[in-house]
Amino acid sequence: MTAYRIASDIASAELPACHPTRLALAVNFSVFYYEILGLSKESNSLARKAFDDAIVLFDTYSEAHFAPGGEFHESTLIMQLLRGGVCGWPSQPRDEQEEDS
Repeated sequence: MTAYRIASDIASAELPACHPTRLALAVNFSVFYYEILGLSKESNSLARKAFDDAIVLFDTYSEAHFAPGGEFHESTLIMQLLRGGVCGWPSQPRDEQEEDS
């Protein structure tokens, strides 16, 4: 947990919010929260913040940055993971979901 927090602090200070490494770190940290710690609300919150922060910056870069081969092409793919996968997880804790089944 400490390593993720340190890495997140460094990424936030050194990389733009739409940088693929920063976004990939957010995905991994979200998965850690959800799968390992069972903290779905924290997982969703982290993923949504990473997505929202990145989407704001998309308008500041030209389309060429996000095209295949562009500097941030991977960012668009990772953003799909954040939006479709991680952000789509239920906010109910996993152990409560299993009890409801």
